[in-house]
Amino acid sequence: MKQYKQDLHQRAEDQLRYSLVLEAIATARELKPSEAKIEETYADIAAQYKMELAQVKEALTVEGLTEQLKTQLAVDYLIEHIKS
Repeated sequence: MKQYKQDLHQRAEDQLRYSLVLEAIATARELKPSEAKIEETYADIAAQYKMELAQVKEALTVEGLTEQLKTQLAVDYLIEHIKS
Protein backbone atom coordinates (compact mmCIF):
# COMPACT_ATOMS: atom_id res chain seq x y z
CA MET A 1 0.00 0.00 0.00
CA LYS A 2 2.88 2.35 0.80
CA GLN A 3 4.38 1.83 -2.67
CA TYR A 4 1.00 2.48 -4.26
CA LYS A 5 0.69 5.81 -2.42
CA GLN A 6 4.22 6.76 -3.42
CA ASP A 7 3.43 5.95 -7.04
CA LEU A 8 0.26 8.05 -6.93
CA HIS A 9 2.15 10.92 -5.34
CA GLN A 10 4.84 10.75 -8.03
CA ARG A 11 2.25 10.68 -10.81
CA ALA A 12 0.50 13.70 -9.30
CA GLU A 13 3.79 15.61 -9.12
CA ASP A 14 4.64 14.69 -12.70
CA GLN A 15 1.20 15.77 -13.93
CA LEU A 16 1.49 19.09 -12.08
CA ARG A 17 4.92 19.77 -13.58
CA TYR A 18 3.63 18.86 -17.04
CA SER A 19 0.66 21.21 -16.65
CA LEU A 20 2.82 24.07 -15.38
CA VAL A 21 5.30 23.70 -18.24
CA LEU A 22 2.52 23.71 -20.83
CA GLU A 23 0.90 26.72 -19.19
CA ALA A 24 4.23 28.57 -19.21
CA ILE A 25 4.77 27.77 -22.90
CA ALA A 26 1.25 28.93 -23.79
CA THR A 27 1.80 32.17 -21.87
CA ALA A 28 5.29 32.83 -23.23
CA ARG A 29 4.22 32.17 -26.82
CA GLU A 30 0.87 33.94 -26.36
CA LEU A 31 -0.96 30.85 -27.55
CA LYS A 32 -4.70 31.42 -27.40
CA PRO A 33 -7.52 29.67 -29.21
CA SER A 34 -9.57 31.79 -31.57
CA GLU A 35 -13.26 32.37 -30.94
CA ALA A 36 -13.94 30.21 -33.99
CA LYS A 37 -11.90 27.34 -32.52
CA ILE A 38 -13.77 27.63 -29.22
CA GLU A 39 -17.14 27.52 -30.99
CA GLU A 40 -15.99 24.64 -33.20
CA THR A 41 -14.91 22.69 -30.13
CA TYR A 42 -18.24 23.30 -28.40
CA ALA A 43 -20.02 22.01 -31.52
CA ASP A 44 -17.74 18.95 -31.70
CA ILE A 45 -18.42 18.11 -28.05
CA ALA A 46 -22.17 18.53 -28.54
CA ALA A 47 -22.10 16.20 -31.55
CA GLN A 48 -19.90 13.65 -29.81
CA TYR A 49 -22.15 13.42 -26.76
CA LYS A 50 -25.40 14.00 -28.67
CA MET A 51 -26.20 17.07 -26.57
CA GLU A 52 -27.65 20.44 -27.37
CA LEU A 53 -25.03 23.13 -27.88
CA ALA A 54 -26.55 25.20 -25.06
CA GLN A 55 -26.19 22.25 -22.66
CA VAL A 56 -22.52 21.89 -23.50
CA LYS A 57 -21.90 25.61 -23.04
CA GLU A 58 -23.67 25.48 -19.70
CA ALA A 59 -21.63 22.49 -18.53
CA LEU A 60 -18.26 23.70 -19.81
CA THR A 61 -17.34 27.34 -19.26
CA VAL A 62 -15.55 29.36 -21.88
CA GLU A 63 -12.68 29.82 -19.43
CA GLY A 64 -12.35 26.10 -18.82
CA LEU A 65 -12.51 25.25 -22.51
CA THR A 66 -10.04 28.02 -23.34
CA GLU A 67 -7.54 26.61 -20.84
CA GLN A 68 -7.90 23.13 -22.31
CA LEU A 69 -7.37 24.46 -25.80
CA LYS A 70 -4.35 26.53 -24.70
CA THR A 71 -2.80 23.36 -23.31
CA GLN A 72 -3.39 21.59 -26.61
CA LEU A 73 -1.89 24.53 -28.50
CA ALA A 74 1.22 24.30 -26.30
CA VAL A 75 1.51 20.56 -27.01
CA ASP A 76 1.08 21.22 -30.74
CA TYR A 77 3.72 23.96 -30.54
CA LEU A 78 6.20 21.58 -28.88
CA ILE A 79 5.56 18.83 -31.40
CA GLU A 80 5.99 21.23 -34.31
CA HIS A 81 9.25 22.63 -32.95
CA ILE A 82 10.72 19.29 -31.92
CA LYS A 83 10.43 18.14 -35.52
CA SER A 84 12.19 21.29 -36.80
